[in-house]
Amino acid sequence: MLSSKRLLVCCCVNNQLGPAVTSGAFTVTCSAPGNFVVDQRPLIAAGLNFIASPTVPFPSTYCPSDLGASCPPGNVTVFYSGGNALAVEVPGGQLVYIAPNGLLSYTEAHTASYPNGSIFGFGGEQGGKFVFSGPGGSGWLACPSVNPPVDQIYANISTAPKDCSPVTLLLEPFKGGFGAWEYT
Repeated sequence: MLSSKRLLVCCCVNNQLGPAVTSGAFTVTCSAPGNFVVDQRPLIAAGLNFIASPTVPFPSTYCPSDLGASCPPGNVTVFYSGGNALAVEVPGGQLVYIAPNGLLSYTEAHTASYPNGSIFGFGGEQGGKFVFSGPGGSGWLACPSVNPPVDQIYANISTAPKDCSPVTLLLEPFKGGFGAWEYT
């Protein structure tokens, strides 16, 4: 019996999984001319979702103290090729998914728990961009959070907030191994 928090909905277009991925790990920079909060800001993992902000320069990360200097730097958010997982060292990794409300999110370390109705396998790399193409829509939105100036990144689907602006997520190749031990 499946738990209500573990229903996996794979996203496909014309009965095919998302675009094929051919490159390695990457970071993401937001492009939204006219939106000073998001434009040219890095996509940052924080609080189990993704944000862009002029006041939050680094992701939220953790590394056990007994690892000392062997901890990855944790100063950048790194996705594995395809964008469906984060480049972390923590056993079990961390998956990237679209929450039922459209919020681009990631799993907590040491658990594969996610909300019922979440979307996995939703896109990937295409023409130097991190794309969303799935059930109910395509593209990304930058939506103001309750703590400005921070925008949260949502898939452009019907359950996403309405006071948002379109954002393009541009890929930057990452050559440094793991981005963090884990993102929190």
